[in-house]
Amino acid sequence: MRLPHALLYAVALLALFLSTSLPVLATSAKVMPALLSSMELHTEALVKKALAKDGPACQRLYQQINIKLGKLHHYFQAGSFDERRSRELILAFSWMRVINMDLQRQSWIGIAIGANQLSGSIFRFTQFSDVRKRETAWLDYLGREVMLLNMEDANANQDMLNVRLIELFATWQLLKNELIRNFHNKSLVMKGDRLIGQLKKEDKPVQAIALAKQLHDFIGDIKEAK
Repeated sequence: MRLPHALLYAVALLALFLSTSLPVLATSAKVMPALLSSMELHTEALVKKALAKDGPACQRLYQQINIKLGKLHHYFQAGSFDERRSRELILAFSWMRVINMDLQRQSWIGIAIGANQLSGSIFRFTQFSDVRKRETAWLDYLGREVMLLNMEDANANQDMLNVRLIELFATWQLLKNELIRNFHNKSLVMKGDRLIGQLKKEDKPVQAIALAKQLHDFIGDIKEAK
C-alpha cells in the first residue's frame, strides 16, 4: 500500500473508534439524509467504474462527489462546531485529494480504495433508523474493503486485512442477531454464516476476491428480506 493510503487508513481507523455515527444539524434534517444517500451511491459507483478502468466516468463521478462534499461542508459550517464531525470532514477531503492524484495516474485500484474509504466517512456521518440498516451498510463497506485490499496486494495489506476480517465477522454477528428475529430469515442467516466463515479463513487472494463479490450479492438479499 502506498504511503498516502497507509497514513489515511490509520486516521480512518481512529475515526471509526471515536465515532460510528456523527450528529447532523437539526436545521438540515430533511436535506442531509438525501445528500448523504446520493454521495454513498456515487462513491459505490466510483468503485465500480474504477475497477472497470472507465476514466471519463470516474472523472464525472469525482466531480459530482466533490460538489456534494462541498455542500456537506456548507451545512456543517452553518451549525455549531463539532470536533468529531470536523475531523471526519477533513478526512473525507483528504481522501478526495488522494482519489484526484490517483485519477491523474490512472491508478484504478487506488481510486477504488479511496472511494470506498470515502464511503466509510459517509457512513459515519449518517444517522441510521435502526441497527439492521446500520450494520448492513457497514458490512457492505467491509466486504468491498476486503476485496480491494486483496486486489491491491494481499501480502502487503495482510495486517489491514486481518483487522477488517475481524470487523467483518463482528459486524455479521450483530446483523445476524437482528435478522434472526424473523424466523423466515433462518436460511439467509445460515447462508451468511457459511459465506462469512469461508471468507474469514480464505488465504488465497483470488478466492477471497470471489467470496467478497458473493458477499456483495448476499447483502442485496439482506436488503430485500423482511
